[in-house]
Amino acid sequence: MALSLGKPVFCEKPLGVSVEDGKKMVAAAEKSGAVNMIGFNYIRTPASQFVRKLISEGEIGDITWFRGEHTEDFYSDPNIPATWRATGLENGTMGDLAPHMINAALAIMGPIKRLSADVATVHSSRPGGAVDNDDHAQMMCTFKNGAMGHLYFSRIATGRKMGYAYEIHGTKGAIRFDQEDQNAIWLYKSDENPEKQGFKKILTGPHHPDYEPFCQGPGHGTGYQDQIITNIEGAGMKAEQKETTGGHTASEGQVKFLRDLLGQIPEEEQAKYKEVVLSDSITWQYAKENIPVMQELANKAKNKSSNAPF
Repeated sequence: MALSLGKPVFCEKPLGVSVEDGKKMVAAAEKSGAVNMIGFNYIRTPASQFVRKLISEGEIGDITWFRGEHTEDFYSDPNIPATWRATGLENGTMGDLAPHMINAALAIMGPIKRLSADVATVHSSRPGGAVDNDDHAQMMCTFKNGAMGHLYFSRIATGRKMGYAYEIHGTKGAIRFDQEDQNAIWLYKSDENPEKQGFKKILTGPHHPDYEPFCQGPGHGTGYQDQIITNIEGAGMKAEQKETTGGHTASEGQVKFLRDLLGQIPEEEQAKYKEVVLSDSITWQYAKENIPVMQELANKAKNKSSNAPF
């Protein structure tokens, strides 16, 4: 419904309860042309964004290998009662944890060319009922760029609380990251003096991507809630990219909303808003750059964002 109205859609995973549902949503999004995004927020931490920057700049040379995991232990004890998590493929590890690390692998390494995978249920029954989905899974793969990789996903990894972690090897260095220490990466450079070689811990700070809006102190860190915000902001970034390849204009409903607001304030106060609101083609980037102006307009009109079609 939202896509048919041209509204931006931010959807948490799983995209649907079945592959068919997911395909229908993708088709609807493509048909509408609206900005859309799945909530893979972990790859949007300042640290992981910095890793992607380092790799794209060739800091560790040509990538030869990637190891990734998303491991947690909330179901490691077989005596934990069965809940909704024990029923339905979408609620198993492949529907719950695996998508995050697969997303990370694709974001960092690019497309997967071929793979071999294994999926298993370790605890087939729990107090209160049977388990009909998977506990853990693994895959060996080769990426399109030629690098090899291994991915592992588990909800029974005893001791792991937020084991979203990866290690990347290149011809000039290596990088390690673990979400349980999400404000740091470990960087190894092959060209350093052998006496000083070793993994160096780099703490994120205001000079790293999407850090400064939340904290001005290096090493103080960002948190889970901040990732959600940067992820949603990422949908805006996606829209900017769409604009450079054809443009994404605001819908008629969005334009009408803004112009209705304009009519609700005194005429002598309208001048500063007219350039934004009365533009013949309000692009998403143009709107994004003028969000403070539009928010101020909405406040003046006493019409809060709960009714805004943005």
